[in-house]
Amino acid sequence: MQPLTAPPRDGLTQAQVLSVLRDAPAVEYSRGLEVLDLKSLNVIADISDWFLSGQVARDCDATVHGTCSLVVAADVPVDFTAQLLRPYMVCSAGGVAARFNCGVYVPSVPTTNFGESVPSMTVAGSDRLSQLDRPVGDAYTMFDAHYLTEVQNVLISAGVLLNHDLVLDGTAVDAAAPLLKT
Repeated sequence: MQPLTAPPRDGLTQAQVLSVLRDAPAVEYSRGLEVLDLKSLNVIADISDWFLSGQVARDCDATVHGTCSLVVAADVPVDFTAQLLRPYMVCSAGGVAARFNCGVYVPSVPTTNFGESVPSMTVAGSDRLSQLDRPVGDAYTMFDAHYLTEVQNVLISAGVLLNHDLVLDGTAVDAAAPLLKT
């Protein structure tokens, strides 16, 4: 559940958001799609003009909590292998527009939809937890190293960028592992 007045709705009051969600007799819905930089998470572009349809699913009991399937126009100017996608929904009523972000997803390579009236591609995505869902093997051996350094090495080898994707607690940064630890 998103707090009612959290960004991107921080310019609205709780009463305004509730009026759109609960009290308005007629609500208009629109959708959008942003491309985020993989490292900084800054918005690179809003590609809503190319966003044709999509769905987002959440399952908190699954290993990867969120997935999406997004249909975009075939001529969308995006490199899906090096960026993240953030779909969003806007609910509007009575002059108030409340935007709700629907997660941030690591996209897969798009598949082309043939035979459509508008040439399109379907992009599947999974939430950023999927970057941590990688087997590291049955055993991992450390040789005379610091625990935090070894954890960082495992995460970096799994493709997780530590500066922006994950923050590690450094309170035990000087804790050393025994000479050989498996």
